Amino acid sequence: MKGFIYLKGPVRLKVKLNLFQKLVLLFVAIYLIPMVFLGTLSYQISNRTLKRQMAENALRSVNNMTKNLDDFFEDYGKISDDIYHNELINGILSGKIPADYDFEEINRRVYSLFAGKKYKTPVYILDKNGSPIYNSFPLPKKYLYKKENKNWGIFREVLNAPGIKVYYPESYMDYQGNTISLSIARSVFNKNNECMGFIFLDVYNSHIRDILNGLNSMVAQDIIIIDKNNYILYNSRVPTDEGSFLNAPYMADIKHGQGYFFKQFDKKPFLIAYSTSQLTGLTIIGITSMKTFFENTASITKMTVTVVIGVFFICILTAIFFANYIFKPIKQLVNAMKNVEAGDLSTRVCLHTWDEIQEVGESFNKMVIRIKELIETAVERQKRLRMAEIKALQAQINPHFIYNTLDTINWIARLYNVYDISNIVNEFGKLLRSTINNEDDLTTVRDNIAIINSYLSIEKIRYGNKFDVIIDVDENLYDYCIPKFLLQPLVENAVIHGLEKKMGKGSLTIRGYRDDRDMIFKIADDGAGMDQKDIEEILNSHPGKTRHSIGIYNVNKRLKLYFGESYGLEIHSQKGEGTTIIIRVPLNWKGETFLDKGCSC
Repeated sequence: MKGFIYLKGPVRLKVKLNLFQKLVLLFVAIYLIPMVFLGTLSYQISNRTLKRQMAENALRSVNNMTKNLDDFFEDYGKISDDIYHNELINGILSGKIPADYDFEEINRRVYSLFAGKKYKTPVYILDKNGSPIYNSFPLPKKYLYKKENKNWGIFREVLNAPGIKVYYPESYMDYQGNTISLSIARSVFNKNNECMGFIFLDVYNSHIRDILNGLNSMVAQDIIIIDKNNYILYNSRVPTDEGSFLNAPYMADIKHGQGYFFKQFDKKPFLIAYSTSQLTGLTIIGITSMKTFFENTASITKMTVTVVIGVFFICILTAIFFANYIFKPIKQLVNAMKNVEAGDLSTRVCLHTWDEIQEVGESFNKMVIRIKELIETAVERQKRLRMAEIKALQAQINPHFIYNTLDTINWIARLYNVYDISNIVNEFGKLLRSTINNEDDLTTVRDNIAIINSYLSIEKIRYGNKFDVIIDVDENLYDYCIPKFLLQPLVENAVIHGLEKKMGKGSLTIRGYRDDRDMIFKIADDGAGMDQKDIEEILNSHPGKTRHSIGIYNVNKRLKLYFGESYGLEIHSQKGEGTTIIIRVPLNWKGETFLDKGCSC
């Protein structure tokens, strides 16, 4: 029930825990580990999702800006188209109408083109020599056209694109202090492909700022607008950079088209989203600081940690409940075992868990009942043994009386010179002493041979020269122990049931030798013999059922009891030819020789 947890480190601590504490820790680990894993996974997924959504919103924002600016430029480009196709303007530029035509009429027609427009942009119309025929505001210096400058700046662009609108990005201030960020320009050519004049519409920086600020963006962005040469037309954060070239560390990652990427510069992480206009070729760059993202993820982290802590406490309470549910019946069992250990065999447990623990409790109750019965039986047996010892002590009087009687017969036989009787009495006394005096169940091979010799001496007197005896036992086996009276009953059976019935003289051979594991004894006679049916009857008959089989049956049974079912008697016999009985006794019984067992034989 008790255990230890070893904590490794600079200082090793040994914490002693009982089963209840171990179960609580186990359940908490089972609940908490998946929860921490799922929490971490959820946080990472949320982090990636937020990051992707932020990037997609930033890209969507710059795409909307590009679209709105394109709509604005295209809308005001149509004013340029209307001026380009106006017959009065074309007549003046071609010289068909005098240049000193009523200015107010021209102004009225141009002004009508801006009807309904939110923004009023400057309009400049120049003839082929650069002289203004109409200007809604004072003519900026950059529109002072000279033939030697026709291959420079905005004039070069429009001359290279006859009659086509050109969106020319630039940054300068007009006479009124307004910043111009882009011009919608085009050249006017006649049918002979001769330049007749120029039309310019200037777009204020404030117009672009107003359009961009009017969009609802889901992401806070700093906006920079550049042309294809990285010339800055608009910078929401640092307006003073307008009119210069953008040289930022992220420029190499901006491609034509649209996209986003994450970049770290100025030791801070940023999200860069960009979109290039197909109409103007301008690229809008949205720069978003990741500070907002980290603030959002910090709130998610806080919420995740709060949930994990809450689940942790719930896990502990749940673990305590289930651990107590499992531990309580086990504790009852332990207490019951301690009571039994203290000697209280009346202890019982009553569990209703309807599982294996209840089965253990029922088995424990049965075991205690059985132990109590065995103890009572052992006590009763001990009483009986004491009574048997008393009776055995009393019975020792009888053998002493028999010894004294045999001794008297022996001296009388000697007195009257009847030596056969004296020899029989002496040999019988030896057999009697070997039967009664030795309390051990084992005896040496030497003593077994001595018993056989005593028995055969008596039978020799009875039968005379009826049979010859050959005893050939390896003397190296003499000090090994075998069960008492293992060989004598078989020799007796050979004499009485084999040689006695033989017509003429017979022979009895007793051999003993060893192989790798066993001692082998063979008792062979050339007497009457028996058939297979008789052999099976002798080996399998219960003692007393067949009188002449009691000795062989008992020896066979004792061999199996001592050494196992693989041992026993092996009988070979044929009717009228004799019988051979083979006995195997292991040299090493249960891991040790009988001699090593220190038997008292």
